Amino acid sequence: MKPAIHPPAASASLQRDRFIGFAFAGGHLLIQTDGTGAIAYATGARCGLVAGSVDDLVGRNLLEFAPAEEQAYLRRLLRRLAERGKLDPCCVVLRTAGGETFPAQIGGCRLPLYPDTNFLSVVAGASVLNRLRDGRLPGLNAFVHGIEAKIGACAALDRPQSLSLMLLDGLGDFLITNPGEHKDLVQALEAYLLSISTDGDGAARLDEDRYAVLHDDSLSAGEIRSDIDRLLAERGADCLRDTLMLHQISLRSHAALPTADVARALAYTLQIFARGRGDFTIATIDDGILDLLHTSVERVSAFRRTLETRDFRMVYQPIVTITGRRLHHVEALVRFGHAESPAEFIGFAESVGMIGDLDLLVFQTVLETLAEGAAASVVMPDVAVNISAATLNSPLLMEQLERIVEPFGPPRRKLLVEITETSMVKDFDALNRAIGRMRDMGMRICLDDVGAGTTSFMSLNALKVDFVKLDGPLVQAAIRGGRERAILQSIVEISGHLGVEVIAEQIETEEQAAFVRAQGVRLVQGFLYGRPTPDMPGRTRRTPPANRRRGEAEHWE
Repeated sequence: MKPAIHPPAASASLQRDRFIGFAFAGGHLLIQTDGTGAIAYATGARCGLVAGSVDDLVGRNLLEFAPAEEQAYLRRLLRRLAERGKLDPCCVVLRTAGGETFPAQIGGCRLPLYPDTNFLSVVAGASVLNRLRDGRLPGLNAFVHGIEAKIGACAALDRPQSLSLMLLDGLGDFLITNPGEHKDLVQALEAYLLSISTDGDGAARLDEDRYAVLHDDSLSAGEIRSDIDRLLAERGADCLRDTLMLHQISLRSHAALPTADVARALAYTLQIFARGRGDFTIATIDDGILDLLHTSVERVSAFRRTLETRDFRMVYQPIVTITGRRLHHVEALVRFGHAESPAEFIGFAESVGMIGDLDLLVFQTVLETLAEGAAASVVMPDVAVNISAATLNSPLLMEQLERIVEPFGPPRRKLLVEITETSMVKDFDALNRAIGRMRDMGMRICLDDVGAGTTSFMSLNALKVDFVKLDGPLVQAAIRGGRERAILQSIVEISGHLGVEVIAEQIETEEQAAFVRAQGVRLVQGFLYGRPTPDMPGRTRRTPPANRRRGEAEHWE
């Protein structure tokens, strides 16, 4: 057996040069400061911070190179570095000599031989920041948008994370009654939360007195509470100290689960906490939040298994012409287990960001059914399939949808895409582009639940669709007259000018049918015309060509 070969011991100069090499490999600019941020040494790229050379940084203070709203946070980072001896890279905003701001990351350490000296590394353009808006922390949506990637990156680096939820009951009222203290207190509180958060951008303001922060698992709830107590005392808000409720959720126990499932469960838990509802109160926040998270993780995992095993069924409800009750098309509806209504399942999927997975799977299931019918020489009706506006607005999900649809050829031309949840749409141009792509694949477009809110009028005006479906409750309320009738009549009139066909849903009585007919509605859906059934209405054996009635067609009217 050959003897083991050991590399020669590195010389002191090689060790030193290695650390220099590693430092420059990890940063554009290296800075040495004292505890206050005064720069004693700088080398590397000046990153536009000064007009001359990097040496011109010496004698300045690091805080000078941050916008005013960023300085409290940067000061907190330096304080944490002094307390802990190390600062993991955190997102910051810096300002060039010309006054332009740019994103960067700052990390640092303190060495035993130089206990009062900060050694900092600056990486310019490290990320696109989305954490400070108008000087305040972002809201829930911006926070949860990147939580999956953040948890995944920390798991890869073996950096266990915790989520702390903070309720400072009465903060909003305190700020109203003490307006002079508002800016200083809020700025200090939010700067502190940012300074302890993962990467320096893992904190969010859920409302005026609720916050969430993702941070290293080593940071205890007691330490956070102590810091906030001290911060409140320093700013004359002692009356709020007894109202502070803090709960910390360690993600260690969920480390074996898929990161996406944990992130989605966290997002759902945060939504419930932000709304101030759920199975917990101020007094039971610890037990309530923890139970809610565990339940959410289990529900996400169960929902994923439902999708993976296709443990659902499709039912179909007819849409007919109001005159003659001739079948126009059917709507495909998904059902889970023995439940008659899927509202709870779909609502949960929307809340945890899994509605796109469900949309794609339902789309594929309906296409497979249409293809099987065509292969068996069965004439299939045209089918409307619900799809969330959020799905269509996702470039990734749209690419997946196109890959699903492409192999099916002619059957896909029998689909009508019924767009739901348009009230959440912010970018109508992007959604119109997605609609155009669907139309290029041979499908027609319907806008669902028009009249359910003011956004529906915006959607009707902005989106290029073929059909609109009136919101069922609006139809039922419009019969009684008043505001709802005026809204319904406006939608029908606008649709007529745009050349868009109107569908009225939830028609259950002859009175409702007569009313919508009088308003000019031609297509209707509801129990009066047929309930959802597993047997697709309109399926017929194909007529031999010699016997087919002249002019018979198998496509959209």
